[in-house]
Amino acid sequence: MSVCQKPFLFGLERQEIAAAISEYGDVPTYRKEQLYKWMYARGILNPLHYSDIPKPFREWLNQKFEWNIIELSLKKQSTISGVNKYLYRLHDQRMIEGVWIPEKNRSTLCVSSQVGCALGCKFCATGTMGLHRNLLAGEILSQAWYVRCIDQLIVTHIVFMGMGEPLHNYRETSKCVRILNDPTGFAIGRKHITVSTAGWVPKIYQMIEDRLPCRLAISMGSPKEDVRAELMPVTKRFSLKELMLAAKEWTVAFDDYVTIEYTLIEGVNDSLQDVQMLVSLLKGVPSKVNVLTYNPISNSKFQKTSLERTENFIKELEKKFSGPVTRRLSRGDEINAACGQLVVQQFTPTGTKISYEHLQSIQYFD
Repeated sequence: MSVCQKPFLFGLERQEIAAAISEYGDVPTYRKEQLYKWMYARGILNPLHYSDIPKPFREWLNQKFEWNIIELSLKKQSTISGVNKYLYRLHDQRMIEGVWIPEKNRSTLCVSSQVGCALGCKFCATGTMGLHRNLLAGEILSQAWYVRCIDQLIVTHIVFMGMGEPLHNYRETSKCVRILNDPTGFAIGRKHITVSTAGWVPKIYQMIEDRLPCRLAISMGSPKEDVRAELMPVTKRFSLKELMLAAKEWTVAFDDYVTIEYTLIEGVNDSLQDVQMLVSLLKGVPSKVNVLTYNPISNSKFQKTSLERTENFIKELEKKFSGPVTRRLSRGDEINAACGQLVVQQFTPTGTKISYEHLQSIQYFD
């Protein structure tokens, strides 16, 4: 795949489409709706096939914009869980990964929002890459388009839990969420779209202001400030108190709970004291706690919590926490497709990482 010199039409919202096609000349206003439906509702990324659009305009669209947005480089399928792991090549030769997870009554697609990640969470393989760049909305959406339209698999749920911090790339992430939710777009319900964050607090408030049609998940790491700061350096910029205040505001605004993703790590955050501190931290914040076990990554000192300690942790949490508690079983870890295991080795570890000595002055992305 060669380096792209043309802009993408795929990934633009209606107003952006109208502006992009205005170069053609006198284009009827309804054309943007036609293009919107062809791309998102029908999943056709070849304008020459847009049968209700005049041929000269179709040819102009084909020449003006880039339609081959991502290319499948490698696909792995687990014979154990049925999970598919996709490695995609972008136009600048960078790579991203995505995961499709089939379950009994649903199928979830985990998409990436960045090439790498700058936040450096210690239990996440993507953090070892550093950040190479944000993905454009079309590159994020193309992951869903490929699985739906090329692999022809059912996708009932979308989670922004792949490579990258979605709220670090808020502008493009938010565009994707709106297109995914739009009844004439991908038509995925608000409660079937989840954006996960390590705790980029200002953009949680931006989600509220924008009424972004999705659910919110927060990767917790630890309810202890110092331990969380060691695991997730973003805590040095935004404290747990600030994060919980933002989470509570979100639950009020959307009349919904927030999902707390809690990854158990042996001897780090899996004690009964951690349970009590987590319960205290979440008091007054309508939430569901999703307990995960740590998935090993290369060159990490961390170990997976034992089955006995995991069960004790969950039992104690169920006893003391007023909200629902679920245990998310690892799916796809046998092909390194489980939570925290996504990484592209070709680009490790040359990307940019945040300098936490200067956190207070950093205004990082939009």
